[in-house]
Amino acid sequence: MAIRLGEILLKNKLITKEQFDSALEEHKKTGKFLGEILLRMGYIKEEGLLNVLSEQLGIPYVKLREIIIDEAVMKRVPPKFAQHYEIMPIKFDDNILTIAVSNPLDMWPMDDIEINLGYRVERVLSG
Repeated sequence: MAIRLGEILLKNKLITKEQFDSALEEHKKTGKFLGEILLRMGYIKEEGLLNVLSEQLGIPYVKLREIIIDEAVMKRVPPKFAQHYEIMPIKFDDNILTIAVSNPLDMWPMDDIEINLGYRVERVLSG
């Protein structure tokens, strides 16, 4: 069974039970993602949320500002494609393209890269 976002946040003491309950109530009213609500309410910072999402989804978290991306890797994905899907190609090795994504639940970029560009795709989470 997958661990829920709120459980990880509470376990790691990144939010209080009261903050969780307040955000959960807002989630039930609006249907917005819990993480988005927690950010908007100021209960958690983006990097903390990304670290927890990384743990929850089993996707590595990468700080883009701390890595050097080879220009040849960036040229493997057309700029309009990267902009449309809000992705950043960061590594290419053995026909596997690693992309940084801000929305880990959006599978379209991976599918389209595999179909249209012919690469296998791995993703990492970034903010």
